[in-house]
Amino acid sequence: VAILGALSTMGTNEVAGDYTAFTYSGHGGTSGGAYFICPEECYYIEDMITDDEMNVYFNAYQSTHNLAFFDSCNSGGLTMAVELCIMAAAANQYSWDGQPDIANGVWTYFFWEYGYRLGNAGSTVLETVFAYAKPLASDYVATNYPGYTMTPQIDDGCTGSFYL
Repeated sequence: VAILGALSTMGTNEVAGDYTAFTYSGHGGTSGGAYFICPEECYYIEDMITDDEMNVYFNAYQSTHNLAFFDSCNSGGLTMAVELCIMAAAANQYSWDGQPDIANGVWTYFFWEYGYRLGNAGSTVLETVFAYAKPLASDYVATNYPGYTMTPQIDDGCTGSFYL
């Protein structure tokens, strides 16, 4: 799978002190207590990529400054061996695509585009961007997808602020 190859390549190119970032926007799922991402080229459950498979690469990295960002359903169930993991939804929730006013996944839009790139969060500290984007994304889903919720999650093992 191309994603695992990219994680391997990233690991061979990074050194202690580097910052690494892995972002994924696509399908995600859960089955039998396992959580996974569903890349475009995967058609069967055994082809999905679990957090355990991704962690083989993250655990081998020399750098301790590692970010994983997921805009996928059930992403809150992923347990990642990274310093900062930002996820679009709780373990039992959908992640949503935007209406025509948003050309991305809702979480990708409010976090990366609106909060980070356009500077509306007022900071490039990712924890600050998360705090800014979380209610906006949740409110957007509640308004545009009545009856559903999306609660972005953060697993922050950073002892300070995480900048990119």
